[in-house]
Amino acid sequence: MAADLSFPRYFWGYPGVDPHPPEWSIVHLMQQHVLDAQVAALFWSLIARRAPVISVGGFERHVGKTTLLLALTAFAPADTEFVVARGAREDFAFTAEAAPERTYVMVGEFSDHTPGYVWGEAAAKVVRLTEQGYSFAGTMHARSMDEVIVQFGQPPVSLHPSALARAHPLVVMQSLNEAPSGAQRRVSSASWLQPAPRAPGGLGAKSLVAWDARDDSWNRFASPETWEDLAGWGGATAAELRDEVADRERFLYDLTARGVAEFGAVRRAVLDYAASLGVG
Repeated sequence: MAADLSFPRYFWGYPGVDPHPPEWSIVHLMQQHVLDAQVAALFWSLIARRAPVISVGGFERHVGKTTLLLALTAFAPADTEFVVARGAREDFAFTAEAAPERTYVMVGEFSDHTPGYVWGEAAAKVVRLTEQGYSFAGTMHARSMDEVIVQFGQPPVSLHPSALARAHPLVVMQSLNEAPSGAQRRVSSASWLQPAPRAPGGLGAKSLVAWDARDDSWNRFASPETWEDLAGWGGATAAELRDEVADRERFLYDLTARGVAEFGAVRRAVLDYAASLGVG
């Protein structure tokens, strides 16, 4: 898998297919305090196991939904194939050839705002493809987790909450705040959706990360039950997953200290790290 990833212009909702690489890496975002190493390391461990990702912002422009989503692609396994959904023209013909266990379906935005974005039955199908082994990564406008669930559940998508739960997506909320120094972008929370038979619609949400505006820091969950749930889904023990996340946190701190920030360089470092451990 090449370290240099590119995505066509229509991924951003623009006309054209000429490819563009991600401009910002996870190290850049850590340097800008959009998130910290402990949060990034947790996301890494989930995405390395091909967790679906929904990068969510409110209805302001330039929150950073796509910037974060593309930065996170550096954490995908070495053999990952990225297929960009073609919006209103998507016919899912790629499923005839793409290997489900290696494929991330990239959605520029779950909405009907431009013909290049994905909505309606196509959006529901992207999520349901996880039942065949595919994964997906996309952005969305919403002000809360409840709004995410409601938008997927209402027509024309009409996706039952239990189907969203079975996909086990990582849902990352972001905020844009005005500060004396200028615009302040932050990962404000992250949750992991999972089946919960006793919850409304069969969908449960585990809170993984919460940003504290008072001291501009993040609190990551400490619940043993959450570690057990994540580890069980990911094929590890809770202790193994804790150690893995801690090791990756140290690695990201080291990248930052060494000034390794360009996206391709970060991607290569991540791939080399995974290869040294004998994982994808």
